[in-house]
Amino acid sequence: MGTGSLHAAQALWPIPVALGVGLVALAPGIAWACSGPPFDVNRADVIAEGWVERVEIGPAPTGFGAFRPVQVTLRVVRSLKGDAPSPLVFTDSSSYFPDPGGGPNGFWAGSSGSCGVLDGDPTGQYALIVFRRHEGELGTALFMGAIFRDRPDDPTIERFRRYLESKLVAGEPPRVVPARTASDAWLAAASWPFLVAAGVLAATLLAVGALWGRERWRNA
Repeated sequence: MGTGSLHAAQALWPIPVALGVGLVALAPGIAWACSGPPFDVNRADVIAEGWVERVEIGPAPTGFGAFRPVQVTLRVVRSLKGDAPSPLVFTDSSSYFPDPGGGPNGFWAGSSGSCGVLDGDPTGQYALIVFRRHEGELGTALFMGAIFRDRPDDPTIERFRRYLESKLVAGEPPRVVPARTASDAWLAAASWPFLVAAGVLAATLLAVGALWGRERWRNA
């Protein structure tokens, strides 16, 4: 290759890179811009800390760029805000890329600009995470705040905890509550018709019993 051709190739290589970045930025479902004013932690629904017990990588890409969903299970030991279910399960959809070559190991890129919070497999680590609820599900993002370290007294965890506590406005006492299972949710949704029916049946039996007793008293 001549010198002129080499210089031309060097000058043009940023173009496909820029096009790729532009396509990712325009792709639906990906929060590309993660910068801006500090997140107001009082807008959080739950702020919780605990141990990451399990991480499951989903098989299907969630959007352009082949991000795969990562489901994280957190055993909550403390809540700083809100009712934190334990275990707390959330999904990060902007942190994990599979190997383009088809290898067994993918790439963690949570802080790459797509608002994911995972830069590696956090299994066994201690986490302090800010959550908001969307359509009934708790989720987080890079701009909200999520720290993963090896132990709860890690200096970074402690600094983040002090920062959160200094910003939070006093409200309802935070709690750690048992997570509702799918069967619990179904029973809660399905039980009220049975309760209504039981109430109607009991009222009917009482009325019939009262009428029967009155008629018997009259005929005595």
